[in-house]
Amino acid sequence: NGIDFTAYNPCNTECSGLPFAFDVQKEQFEGKYACRSFLLDKLEAQAFTASQYDGIQQYGSIDRQEKNKTLYLMYHGRLVRQKGVDVLLKAIPLILEHSPSLRFIVMGQGDPELEAEAIALAAALPGKFVYCKGYNRKAARLITAAADFIVLPSLFEPCGLEDLIAQVYGTIPIANAQGGLQKIIDGKTGFLYKLPDGEEQNTDIHIKILTEAILKQAEHFFTSDKTKLIDIPYFKNIILQAYTALHTKFSWKHIFVEQYLKLYFPNR
Repeated sequence: NGIDFTAYNPCNTECSGLPFAFDVQKEQFEGKYACRSFLLDKLEAQAFTASQYDGIQQYGSIDRQEKNKTLYLMYHGRLVRQKGVDVLLKAIPLILEHSPSLRFIVMGQGDPELEAEAIALAAALPGKFVYCKGYNRKAARLITAAADFIVLPSLFEPCGLEDLIAQVYGTIPIANAQGGLQKIIDGKTGFLYKLPDGEEQNTDIHIKILTEAILKQAEHFFTSDKTKLIDIPYFKNIILQAYTALHTKFSWKHIFVEQYLKLYFPNR
């Protein structure tokens, strides 16, 4: 699996659809944080249903914490159990009990029961959780670019593109070590957690382990003296290493030459 970086390039707003440009390779992240402020303005004003984001229904809101450090986590994709969305929605209240300065944004549509659960969670966690029901490409990319982490608790994942897209925008994946998500190198290009053998379908255990995985990274951030994730070398190195991998191991050009051509034309 791979990605065409040029279709998402954050340096080019015409390609990315983002309101502001930024350059991960040059470590110029001002535009990423400008995208965050832009998104938070929209969410606070309940204006994420504006014309440029057709197809989105916003439930809940996000409160800025001017005096406290905040981490932003997101999920974008289908709301189905295969993606572990039921696990994520149940884990979020537990995570916020231990780390109330976190903020969550979930975007997508799918199983009506999970949609209803996300809507109820937005009402139960005012200011801390937003559910954006529906799909809009610009909105999906904006939420991804604005976040610190993308959470991917999939029960199984044949390929997985959301982790690669997040890495394009300097957003670190926290993922279940399943299928294609195992292309993430734990501690180097993102973070992986693993369920005990035989417990892969145990929702309660999955909730516990996902909660611990997120709180572990939150602790790294909140025990530092920095206000932005990118200013902490531990996280910055992960973002930069993931970016390098996007342009080498996971670029379509590399995959085509090194894998597809060799597969179909072994004697070439």
